[in-house]
Amino acid sequence: MFVPLRQPIPKKEKGMKFSKVIILILFFAASCNDNKLQNYERIVNSADKFEIHYKNTGKIITIPDSLKSNIKNILTRNIKPELQTKFINDVSIQLYKGGIKSGTLMITNNATKPFVNFKSDSLNFGFRLTYGIGMIIIELSISVGG
Repeated sequence: MFVPLRQPIPKKEKGMKFSKVIILILFFAASCNDNKLQNYERIVNSADKFEIHYKNTGKIITIPDSLKSNIKNILTRNIKPELQTKFINDVSIQLYKGGIKSGTLMITNNATKPFVNFKSDSLNFGFRLTYGIGMIIIELSISVGG
């Protein structure tokens, strides 16, 4: 009598394996986003200098020491990591630690899809522009006359 070495998997078990793989992939993706967010927050919170560069006016605003804790709070609030998108940035926020650039937020305030790409030596991801970051950009450009 011939016995095959490999038994076919019943269809019900194939579906169960597929759903387990999907669940595993979703779990892995969620944990990667958590790691990205934790690393981003670490970079922002360790920064000791913030500069906002307005591309259209050429103005550069250095955030005063009195506002640094507020800026750190705003830059880390409501961030949901996504894949980066291609765009020409209108504004960038440079983060420095000990005089060395530790990261850059490249921002487009496009009316249809305002977006931010974050870039550092160890981390790159994008996220939708938050209300707080958008307000910082507007308020500081008005207060300095940009």
